[in-house]
Order: sequence, then C-alpha cells, then structure tokens
Amino acid sequence: YLKSFSDIQNMLKSENIDLSGIKKIYLLGTTGAGKTSLVKHIINTSEYDFPSTTQSRTTVSPTEYVIKKDLPFKTTIILKDKDDICDSIILIIQDAIQKALENFKLDKNNLEDIISKLEESSDERFRLKYMIQHDILKEQALKIQNIIIPLIADLDTNNETLFLDVNVQREINDILNAFLEEIEICFSKLNFNKYKLFSDSTITLENFLNKDDFIKRNKELLKNDYGSLSLLVEYVRVEGNLLANWLPKDWEFVLI
Repeated sequence: YLKSFSDIQNMLKSENIDLSGIKKIYLLGTTGAGKTSLVKHIINTSEYDFPSTTQSRTTVSPTEYVIKKDLPFKTTIILKDKDDICDSIILIIQDAIQKALENFKLDKNNLEDIISKLEESSDERFRLKYMIQHDILKEQALKIQNIIIPLIADLDTNNETLFLDVNVQREINDILNAFLEEIEICFSKLNFNKYKLFSDSTITLENFLNKDDFIKRNKELLKNDYGSLSLLVEYVRVEGNLLANWLPKDWEFVLI
C-alpha cells in the first residue's frame, strides 16, 4: 500500500497526473530554529498553539500544509507500521536497561533516570510519554531495576551480549507488550470509532464548517502532551483555506 505521500506523488506521476501547478515550499532548519513557529504565522493559529512548539524537538513527523482558497478543511494522517513502533519501543527499553546497569555499577539507585529513558528516545523523535502514563512507566522501570538488572549485573554496559539472554529477552517482550496495551487503550480514547490501530487505514478528519473547530481537533490529536497521536504518526497532511489575513488571499501553495 502507499505508505507515504511521496509514494502517492510518485504514483500520480507514473499515471501522468501533473503536479506542477502547485508550488511547494520546504522549511529546513535545525531543531528549535523556528520552522513550526513560522507555520503558525502563515496559517494564523498562534492563539491555539498549533502546531505545538517547545524549546525541544516537537515536530516528529513530516507534515504538509496544502493552502488554497475555498479548499475544504481536511487532515489526513498516516500511521506507522506496528513493526516500526515495536522496534522503537524495544530500542527505548534497551537504552533504559543500559542506564539502569550503569547506575548499578556506580552504586546509584536513581529510578527517575530509568523512567526518563523510557519516556522518550535520545533523539526526542519517539515519545512514549505521549501515550503511556507516568505510573506505567514507573512500574516498568522498577521491573528493569529489580528483575532485569540482577540477570546482567556481571556484564559490562557495552557488552554485545547484554540483551541476548533468553530470560532478558522474555522480560523485554513483557514490557513491550505492556506498553502496546497502554498505547491501544490511549488510542481508543481518541474517538476514532471506525479506525483500528495498526491497520493500513489512514485517519481522515473532514466535514468541518469553520477553521476554529478544525484547528482545535488537530490540536487535540497532535498536542505536545499525554494523549497525543504524534507517537504513532508517519506523515500528516493538513489542507484547507488556512491562509492568514495578512497574506494575499489568492496565494496557493504546499508547505512541507
């Protein structure tokens, strides 16, 4: 199936469907450079804090804004494959285990260090804390500290066999499954009645009569907090008559 909008665009080109009529603007820059803040000014959504911004990384997936006069409001969201989600979670668990082992070697009993490693990946692109509550993260951090570390306590933190022990793998899989269960519970609260998590279906938000309601729903789903869908998102397209009043009303473009 078509996993990303680049796949869709390539398909359209192969069918000789002309995409050259719409200009594209790419916002490029380092984390915190202000790319998302500029988007807010272009679509006049600063009062909603949408898209979300913080001093750390907040935009964790490619996002297209298709801006055109009289274009109906619509958001299309492509979710990551389950295998991709599982791989990211396992890497986070392994990082947390290494941190716990490091603390053990230094005779430090700092549970918050382990929880912090479980909350998000080191590059801040994958944040479990968006869909898993702190109590659950703490519960699994205790499991790492009290069950997994005794199994590998005699190994060095950089030992290549750190995660090869059958018992360690079993415990990691148990933590993975606990997290997946919590993600499904959180997803079920987002009111997507006809969408099943980890299916090939894209999520579509449409039939909005005004910009306020449309932006509020997007903000609810893609916020920088617990309950955000951002953890699962592969690609987002937001489209509609979104241009701020200070820009020419006849402008049409795709901002990526």
